[in-house]
Formats: sequence, structure tokens, C-alpha cells
Amino acid sequence: MTQKRAGISQSDLDVLFLSSVRYALGRCTYISETMADILTNNRADISPWVLRSLKKEIKDAIDKGQAGMSMDIEQWNRILEL
Repeated sequence: MTQKRAGISQSDLDVLFLSSVRYALGRCTYISETMADILTNNRADISPWVLRSLKKEIKDAIDKGQAGMSMDIEQWNRILEL
């Protein structure tokens, strides 16, 4: 049985966090800041394995020059510090 938080299961939250970051990563819009805010504000609800996966994907994108502009990278780095 999956634990529910505010009407949404942990596995659904995991999918939302992963898919949202994957969609946003590399886009040059406000979304990088929004995602950094959401993840920072909801840190307690992120499964440890999801956070590890997100950090790896973000670091890989930054290393490959695929994480957006410098202002986007600043926001993604906030997640790497979680």
C-alpha cells in the first residue's frame, strides 16, 4: 500500500517530481525557477531515490551544456544543494 499525502500517493508524487523536472530541464523559461521553488518548498515529500535521480540528471545536463542559460543553471544548482 502506498502512503497518501494530501490526497496523492507517494508514488504519484514521485512521478510528478521526476516528469516535471525532466520536462523543464533545458528549457529557457521561468520554469526552472518554479521547479526549484517547488522542490525546495516540498523537500520533505521527495523520496530519497527521486532526489538522487533528479540531482544526477540535473548535474549531467549542466555538464553537457543542456540545462539552459546561466540564469536557469543557477536555479538548477539550488536543487543540487538540497
